[in-house]
Amino acid sequence: MTQTISRKELYEMVWQKPMIHAAKEFGLSDTGLRKICVNHEIPTPRAGYWAKLNAGKPIQQTPLPPASDKRLNEVVIYGSALRDIGQNVKDAGLTAAARAKSISARKAGTELHPTAQAVSAAFQQTEESDGRLKICIDDCFRIDITPSAVARAIDLVNTIFWMAEELGYEWQKSTGGAKLIVDGQPLGLSLREDRRSKDKLTLSLDDHYHTELRRNWTDGKRRRIEDQLPDFLRGVAMYAAAEKERTENRLRRAASLRDERPEAREDSVLPKLERERQNAAQACIDTMVQIEQYEALLATLKSQSPDEEVDPSLAAFIGWIETRLTDWRYTLSPQALSGFLRQGGLFG
Repeated sequence: MTQTISRKELYEMVWQKPMIHAAKEFGLSDTGLRKICVNHEIPTPRAGYWAKLNAGKPIQQTPLPPASDKRLNEVVIYGSALRDIGQNVKDAGLTAAARAKSISARKAGTELHPTAQAVSAAFQQTEESDGRLKICIDDCFRIDITPSAVARAIDLVNTIFWMAEELGYEWQKSTGGAKLIVDGQPLGLSLREDRRSKDKLTLSLDDHYHTELRRNWTDGKRRRIEDQLPDFLRGVAMYAAAEKERTENRLRRAASLRDERPEAREDSVLPKLERERQNAAQACIDTMVQIEQYEALLATLKSQSPDEEVDPSLAAFIGWIETRLTDWRYTLSPQALSGFLRQGGLFG
């Protein structure tokens, strides 16, 4: 759910009600909404403001200063209101949450998961850069932390991999970090430490197609990531369900476009089932063409600066292309095609 309001409107809202209540209207946490206010130079009530107000004590509202940049006057909020999420996506989350709570995941100290062992070895071989350690091995997700958080990161990897395994999830190795396979959908993860707040970790879903769904789980004052793992697994299941819908819808749209082509109209005398089968085949061919074109672009970009440190913007673009390729390759996988063909009743 995306909403656009003025800077003044948001200012008035956060001074009319506590941040936690205002945030719910956007499907955000109070921390998330407060960050938006900071980014748009909107003052917010300090701690104790509402308690003093309710007690009838004198309070003072901080005036809204002029924005340093006129672009800050428009606030775009990407929320996650559950009412905008499909029922099947909600159901997937509820099922995963119930299963996660019943899991007796093996912890560090009993048996270290092979991936956690690999992460530990990777950290030992990694040199610090600007006070941080960054690893991206092909059988684990990307990690960017300070040395003081290494032991905790290994323990988190250990717990997450054992829990995912008990839930029946699989991992797909990748040069950009392993993908968690949930309901047939590959999802990228990352773990990073806040640069401004030491020992504050964030576990993230790297994909960003569904802005209405939660993607980050961060250490809070009362709950650390370790306490939020059932919520994390719930969010992962919801994201996978939404991505599965997205993949299937994309195949349907491609097939529909095939219907609109002149050659398709000429084949209108064919039985409906046969036309749908041909449309599905053409959609796969179109995807293959996209893969070939993007692979050529990716090879060109990587060949231009093989021995140099890539500019962050270019690196992000390359990562985006690699993600698209992963998605399209999965669309053509036997697992994805079987589900699409079976659901459409195209072959049995």
